[in-house]
Order: sequence, then structure tokens, then C-alpha cells
Amino acid sequence: MPLHVLGVSRSVDVAGSSRPWHRGEEHEVRWVVEGPLAAAAVESPCESFGPLEQARLLADIHARITIRPLRYGTVLPQTAAVRDFLSRRGATLLRDLLRIEGTGEIGLRVVLLGPSTPSSPEREDDNGLPAMSPRQYLASRRQCYAWKDQLERQTQTVTGSLVQAVEGLYRQWRLLASTTPATVRLAFLVQRNHWEAFRRRLETAEPNDACRRYTLLGPWPPYSFV
Repeated sequence: MPLHVLGVSRSVDVAGSSRPWHRGEEHEVRWVVEGPLAAAAVESPCESFGPLEQARLLADIHARITIRPLRYGTVLPQTAAVRDFLSRRGATLLRDLLRIEGTGEIGLRVVLLGPSTPSSPEREDDNGLPAMSPRQYLASRRQCYAWKDQLERQTQTVTGSLVQAVEGLYRQWRLLASTTPATVRLAFLVQRNHWEAFRRRLETAEPNDACRRYTLLGPWPPYSFV
């Protein structure tokens, strides 16, 4: 049966845990040890193990020890292949674990106040030409570019304001890609003993004029920083 490899921790941290490594009755985590590293793996048919289950198992491990998450779909055929992976990637994995030691990722999803969405030029003929005059079409394009520029300015303003609000409480931060134009996604790598202070700092921060609302997410394993 294939092994879904969830993430990598230090073998000494795994050995030091007193509770069993499982989550619920359906899947049980087994550890494959190779020198200083240990890989968390689950035996399961590929079609029955989804990304949400992997996230739940990783969150359970992360609540106790540092784990370097691996991309969903990292599947190896047998234990020997997992040990070989740990041996080949050992130096890089150990550096990652040192960098994220004792941290978690806290996410922010910010909805911008945003300008009104511009109307798109209508297209009707088979050649894809705009069903409006050239002057109207150019005006519409200028409106679209102005809208994008305003969103970019709001993104920079809100990002700067929030990053400054939690200054001193994170190791790193990143602006993540967003599929929604008026939504900003931020990720912060935060030390465990600063999680509550990070939350409180944001709760008391003055709202930015360009921000409609924001949602605090996590902490969870540092997916965005490995």
C-alpha cells in the first residue's frame, strides 16, 4: 500500500512525545526514522486520502512538535523509499526545520474597501471585436487600469499598516497570491509563545481606511515558509 508522506520532523522530537500519533480511527500516523530525521506517513489508497485529512493530521502533529510540511500528493511506494528520501534531502530538511523551529503560520485574509468594479467591454461578433466605438473601448480600458492601480495602492497601504501593527511579533511575512482582486492574503511566521500577543495586537489595531474587514487564520504548520 502506498505511503502518503505528510511532513518531516526531528527524530528526537518524535521520540520525546508520550501520546500516540493518530487522528481519529480512519488513519494512523507512522514514523519512518532515518538518522536525525523522521517522516510522518500514512498508509492509505490514493483515492481515499484527501488534502483535508492531510491538513488535519499535520495540525495534530504541529500542536506538539515542529514539523516541516510536504506538498500534498507526496506518495512513496514503501518504507525504504521514504528512508532514501530522508537521506538524500537530509541537509535541506534539517535547515528548514531549524528555520521554522517553534513557529506556526498565522494568516490574514483582508477584504479591501475597493473601488467599484469597472464594466468590461462587451464583445459580440465572431472576430472578438468590441461592440462599441474605439473611443468608448479605450475609455473602458483606461477605467480598468485605473481600478487595478487603485487596488494596488490599497493593497500596499493595508499591507504596510498590518505588518507595522504586529512588528516584533513575527520572524517573516509574505504576501500570498489571491484569486479575488479585492482580497489580500498575508502569511506570518510567528513564534509559538507570541501567538496570543499577535492576536491581541491585531484586535486592538486601528482599522485602516482601505480595509473593509479582515479574518485571522491559524496558527497552523508553516506551509508558506518551506
